[in-house]
Amino acid sequence: MKGLVLALLWFVIFLAATVILLRVGPGRKPFRMFLAAFAATLPLYALSHFCTPPDLYVLPDRMREGCAAVDFAYGLGVYALLVHNFWDFVYAGPMGFSAGLMVDLECAGETGRTTDDLIAYFNAGEGTDGIFGRRIPNLIAGGYLLEEGGALTLTNKGRLIAAMTRILKKLICAGEGG
Repeated sequence: MKGLVLALLWFVIFLAATVILLRVGPGRKPFRMFLAAFAATLPLYALSHFCTPPDLYVLPDRMREGCAAVDFAYGLGVYALLVHNFWDFVYAGPMGFSAGLMVDLECAGETGRTTDDLIAYFNAGEGTDGIFGRRIPNLIAGGYLLEEGGALTLTNKGRLIAAMTRILKKLICAGEGG
């Protein structure tokens, strides 16, 4: 249980470090800032595990793991999974293509944007057909976008996702996005 408690503590510290690094880091490259925060907190997790008592001064005896190595590995695994899930969330949500597209369409207002406008805005280059051929039909089928008169606009569901994405982007400084 000590490993789990320390994993949760260091994950909260990791989150704070990531947000700070994204705000002040050079070039604000999200993946580099993420790795820097993880690289800094991982050895600190290990150090805190070996330098604290098995009960952390607060855990009852029934919550203590009998083997320190198992407790350490358990906590390390939980910490790594928390960090990995956070990164997946960030890239699927506020930094993902679909969410960014919805934020851009929200900024465009009721008139929406044409596919050509979106290609120019996102500078998709050679991979345009692969991206737009799969993503936009999926977003239309999912009820996030409407296509009328050659322009794409957001549905109410798409506006909600765009608003949440914009808030998350501002929180972690992951681009302008509105």
